[in-house]
Amino acid sequence: MRVGFIGLGRMGGGMARRLLDAGHELCVFDVVAAQTAPFEAAGARVAKSIAELAAGSEIVVTMLVEDAIVAQVALGPGGLSSGLAAGAIHLVMGTHGVATVRELESKHRAAGQTLVAAPVLGRPDLAASGHAFLLQLEKGLLGGRAGFVGILKDAELAAPGRARARAGRGTAAPGLGAAASR
Repeated sequence: MRVGFIGLGRMGGGMARRLLDAGHELCVFDVVAAQTAPFEAAGARVAKSIAELAAGSEIVVTMLVEDAIVAQVALGPGGLSSGLAAGAIHLVMGTHGVATVRELESKHRAAGQTLVAAPVLGRPDLAASGHAFLLQLEKGLLGGRAGFVGILKDAELAAPGRARARAGRGTAAPGLGAAASR
């Protein structure tokens, strides 16, 4: 799968490395150019811009720290919503506010793309080793599209047997409404 990854900091760097090691065709981008060097040395392609990364990706993972940054990356000039093809997936793995996620989802939907919010909780060492806690959406929410579920499994971002919370139709525990449950 052609995967783009934006945000190669403490959490994102380890996660992106797992994707590369899982055999995905990885293209990376980070505003700190030095963060991309180890990925280029390991065989990943380094994009010069978000637009370049988006143009060649079936799925783009973002691991960014602030709502304003993920909004700029996705919705700003040359951002993901204008650069991804219809049918592409933006997998948001940072922890972002509800209003931001709703805005991203609305803009991606209007462009024929899919937004999947799957925040990762834990320390960088856990994310790099595949032992982070992953809030994962059920496959059925995308009409049976397995793209994002497959990439999470292939990269083992949350190792088999480790904690995962699933959110989606029919998965909420009593009293939690639409919140995630185990």
